Amino acid sequence: MAMPVDCKSTTHVENTGGSSPSLSTKICLYLDDERVEPIGFLRVTTVENCIEILEKYPNEIVTLSLDHDLDTHVCTRNGYCEPAPLTGYDVAKWLEEKAFEGKWEFVPKVLRCHSDNPDGRKRIIQAFESIEKFRKEYEEKLFIESCEATFQRRS
Repeated sequence: MAMPVDCKSTTHVENTGGSSPSLSTKICLYLDDERVEPIGFLRVTTVENCIEILEKYPNEIVTLSLDHDLDTHVCTRNGYCEPAPLTGYDVAKWLEEKAFEGKWEFVPKVLRCHSDNPDGRKRIIQAFESIEKFRKEYEEKLFIESCEATFQRRS
C-alpha cells in the first residue's frame, strides 16, 4: 500500500498564463469540474488536461484524485445537449493501461476517487485495484530479480 502524501506541504504548480503549468516539484492532481480543490492540489477540469499533465510530468504527480462525472456538455445545433463522453474513469483506464505496460512513471503512488456517482466510483476503484495488483506483481518481480542477482554474486 502506498504511503500517504501530505499535499498541503507539497510545492505548488503555478499557472504561467499558458495552457500548461510550470512545475516546482511534486504535484497533487485533482480532476473535478465543480468542486474546489483541497489545499495543495492542482485542479484540472477535463480528462484531456489531466492526462496531459500526467504525461508532461512523469514521476512528479504524487497523488491523483478523480471525479467521475464531469459536467461539461456536448451540444448539437438543435440545442440538444448530452454529457461529455469522457469521465474520470477514462483517466483511470489510461493509468491502468500504463501500469499494465510497466510505465510506472505515469502512475501516481496515491490514487483516490472523490466521486458521488456510486457506479462511476465503483468503476474507478476497480481500475485502481487492478493498478495496485499490477504494482504488487511488478514489485515482487523486482524483488525476485534482486534476490537472484544477489545469489549469483555470492556463487
